[in-house]
Amino acid sequence: MLNDDYCISIEHLKASKSDIEELKPIQTLLAKTGFTLTLTENCLTIKLDPEKYNRQLRLNAGRKIRLSNYKYSELIYMMYVENLSDYEIMNRIGMKKATYYRHKAKMLESPFYKAMNVDLELTKEYLDQLPDNEYF
Repeated sequence: MLNDDYCISIEHLKASKSDIEELKPIQTLLAKTGFTLTLTENCLTIKLDPEKYNRQLRLNAGRKIRLSNYKYSELIYMMYVENLSDYEIMNRIGMKKATYYRHKAKMLESPFYKAMNVDLELTKEYLDQLPDNEYF
């Protein structure tokens, strides 16, 4: 019998105490998604909490942020030491043009870039020790 409050009950069952105990792991898993499963000796009841169910349903929804595997120091090394063009760097790191330029603009305004001294020899060791060496 289905009730208006998202509940279904099946009566006139014959469940033993071991059956009730065996359902506890399932009850725990279902509770995380908004379902309540109750088994007594003669009745099985399943209830749904619509708010909790919808909240769980929307979990992890939306666009995922994918970080690059390259840090600012590696990009600077490619730009200044290896003398690669922006197009060559984009191809090497596998990033789309608009994304690359957006990240590059952010990098050029970062404390990392401002702390860098371009008059010194730009070695990987020097670049790696600079502050705020974030992922590109």
